[in-house]
Amino acid sequence: MNIYISENIRRLRRERDLTQERLAEHLGVTTSAVSKWERGEAYPDIGLILPLAGYFGVTTDELLGVDKARDEARIEAYLAEYHRLSSIGRDTEKWALIDALYDEFPNDWRVIDLYSGRLMWELLPGDEDGWQCLRDNQDKIIALCKRGIEECPDIGMRLEFAQSLAICYSATDRREDAIAVVRKHLPENPRCTQAETLANWVLESGSPEQVKLKRTIHNDHAYEIIWRIRHRADSEKGLARIRLLDKALQFAEIFWDDGDYGSAAWDLGTIACDIGLHYYRLGDTENALNYFERGFELSRYYDELWSVGVFTHTSALVAGVEWQPQRINTSDQLNRVGSELEYTKQYGVTDERILSLFERYREYAGTRK
Repeated sequence: MNIYISENIRRLRRERDLTQERLAEHLGVTTSAVSKWERGEAYPDIGLILPLAGYFGVTTDELLGVDKARDEARIEAYLAEYHRLSSIGRDTEKWALIDALYDEFPNDWRVIDLYSGRLMWELLPGDEDGWQCLRDNQDKIIALCKRGIEECPDIGMRLEFAQSLAICYSATDRREDAIAVVRKHLPENPRCTQAETLANWVLESGSPEQVKLKRTIHNDHAYEIIWRIRHRADSEKGLARIRLLDKALQFAEIFWDDGDYGSAAWDLGTIACDIGLHYYRLGDTENALNYFERGFELSRYYDELWSVGVFTHTSALVAGVEWQPQRINTSDQLNRVGSELEYTKQYGVTDERILSLFERYREYAGTRK
């Protein structure tokens, strides 16, 4: 018996608004048996396949998931191409691929997750209002997220759908709805995760498995701290904002030894460049230059990680934690900052040190496309 029949029985029963008790009564089995089928703990006897298919009004191939297995191979090929396009920065082709994938497989949760993300963030690249794309697609996003919360079998993805729904409500001035979603669907204590439970209560203390998992959790927590500091800084202005953003850079220096930033390098580079932009707006070109160079150097470092492939941390707190970089070119950071500065002489940036800094790193970025 293949692995898809459990999912199909559960899906077909729910689509027809049937209870497990009613299905069990029709087939002459116990409710417990139906429950085990749907959880994948047992399979129906071979003699029940035709009655099951007939009762649901589907073919035995559909019930057994023959088409599903064939579709799975096609979806995997799509997703592999999606990750390839992501790694080389070909966003237009990447999102066109997701559109095609969703048209063909609108019921696969991996596809729904990617497609809803596209609707939220990618349809209007470069839009001055960062929420506008989300607002323009709110009805479709809300429908997809509600469906994900109610039907997706993966608990992690259900939490993602709940978070996206709350964000969408908040961005469209439905704050009470957003709060209700958060309180109903997101865990009150973010530390009560599978990984935390395994590391702290299940795995043998000091075992290689426990040590590796704890280091991975520490690494994740460090990223979260940096994100929280950056988010907190959004509510401040001027020097107060600079001080908070700089705290994220200071924390990273303490947590990761000798610049062993790994995947945090891109975010840290963005933070450094943001500090540079704030200093520039305050008329402090000296500090702006220092932070721009720091941000560009972190972005260049990130580029080099991509060429290595799998990156392994060496810092004491996270030694051995592995991570696969995504392809992001230093020129992305340069273009972002340059756009903020209106970086060209004709727009008024005449400081030769800024121009020289940009040219130095743009020359490097241009060699890594």
